[in-house]
Amino acid sequence: MTIKNRSDNLPANKIGLPVFILSSAILAAGALKYSIYTGGDYERYISLGNDFWNYFFTGDPEKLPRLSLWAICYFIPNLIIAGGVKVFGSSFHPIFVCFNISLYSIMTVLFFKVWSPGSGDRLDWKLGAIGFALIFGLPTEVLSHNYNVLSDVIFLTATGAVCYFLANAVLLRSGRDWRYAFAAGFVTVFIRPPGLMIIVFLTIAAVYVYLAVKIKNKALAPAVLIIGPACFALLVWPALNYFKVTKSGLFEKIYPASIRYYYESGMVVAERPEMYLPPPEEYFDYVHIVVNRLFYYFYPLRETYSTIHNVYLLIYAVLIVSLIYMGWRKLAGVGVNGANLAFLLFLLSFYFGLFHSMLFVEDFRYQLPSLPPLWMLAGFATARLRI
Repeated sequence: MTIKNRSDNLPANKIGLPVFILSSAILAAGALKYSIYTGGDYERYISLGNDFWNYFFTGDPEKLPRLSLWAICYFIPNLIIAGGVKVFGSSFHPIFVCFNISLYSIMTVLFFKVWSPGSGDRLDWKLGAIGFALIFGLPTEVLSHNYNVLSDVIFLTATGAVCYFLANAVLLRSGRDWRYAFAAGFVTVFIRPPGLMIIVFLTIAAVYVYLAVKIKNKALAPAVLIIGPACFALLVWPALNYFKVTKSGLFEKIYPASIRYYYESGMVVAERPEMYLPPPEEYFDYVHIVVNRLFYYFYPLRETYSTIHNVYLLIYAVLIVSLIYMGWRKLAGVGVNGANLAFLLFLLSFYFGLFHSMLFVEDFRYQLPSLPPLWMLAGFATARLRI
């Protein structure tokens, strides 16, 4: 895979450090605008993390916290944040912001490496500009999370790493990168609950790539992988809530009561009461809630935003959708591997939407991990590929 050579371009095998420095500089400048924010989840990280650290140091099983969604699926941020605060106190907050900035910049480097991987190739400045416009083009909705002492950027970067290894695995038919992708996916399980969905997705992706060359009807598998999960999320899952299945048996133990409350209160997007629906009574009321969540998960505009803010988001949305279309066509034009990767990147983003529509949507925090696969796909729009 290569990018058009030009004498004024930067060699692709030397882009890592300049991209990292530029990315870090942009995010460091953002610290002048955004203050450090801890958020409602912060205290839970501290509490559970302290319990784990106490258990590690004492070996006393009574110190081990009760195994729960928060204890398991936030294990890594629990340890990092609680451990950092235990050692450095409140001084850890700016240290964690620097950690976020480094992670975000590493993700940026990985994406540019995928877009221009060959050691003899060169990075077109047009690709560089487009790449930065994509990854740094949502300052309020995305970049501000770098200054939060929360799990968001850790999970965003881990998702970006999954996309990076997935791209190499599919384009280069690399078994080693498949293993790396699954390893990165396994790590995401202990950062945020959607990591469970990532493992399911990677399993589906591996089977899809293996079977894609054997299935004669090329539209059948993609249709099944889109329609099947969509039907489960939009039709079956609402039925489980309507018939109160989530209040019995195994569900009662693993399904947070707060998720049921969000349904019963008609919540579409958290803390956006103007989007709430009436409390559901019939089956299709539950369907209506999930469908609205999926719509607003990807719909960028908000009634409470200023006109300028919404216009900016609309321009960004048009840009990224146009580049996604161009990137998809570019990948599809170079063979089955490129077409497979384009579809899988889209599918990962779509699955994030379905997952959160079933459970809980918080404005833009939970949309973050759906962006890396779209950024990667859009970034291919300006590259000349040879696979």
